Amino acid sequence: MNVEATDVYGSIVRIYKLLHRKLSEKMGNTSLTILDFWILKSLREGPKPMVELANSLYVTQAAVTNSVDRLEQSGLVSRSRDKRDRRVNIISITEKGKEFLAGIDAAYRQVASASLSGLSPEEMNELSALLDKVLKGLLKATGEEK
Repeated sequence: MNVEATDVYGSIVRIYKLLHRKLSEKMGNTSLTILDFWILKSLREGPKPMVELANSLYVTQAAVTNSVDRLEQSGLVSRSRDKRDRRVNIISITEKGKEFLAGIDAAYRQVASASLSGLSPEEMNELSALLDKVLKGLLKATGEEK
């Protein structure tokens, strides 16, 4: 069976949309978005400049600013100025943000694990490697390769 590139991307989009919908359901009646969740996950590793968040999540700086505004109003992140360059905003997750993330992240892990339960560890490694290659190819094709 010959599979076209568009079929592969169609599958990736459907997987993302379903995961997005399930995660949104788990987030419940909050005003937070999926981007907010990904920002919190990224900040779990440590404080980051807003521009780094935008670049690592492949979204615009405006999208990150809107998300950080929401998260800050909810008490989930804090914003400070970089001591070396006052134009740079550094975003940190708060204790409240860590607690919120723990609950949502557990639901995310549950959905992700269930969706991949039919794969062996070797197949998961292979899938991860293949998706990394797809990402690198897309970054190269769009001129965003780093």
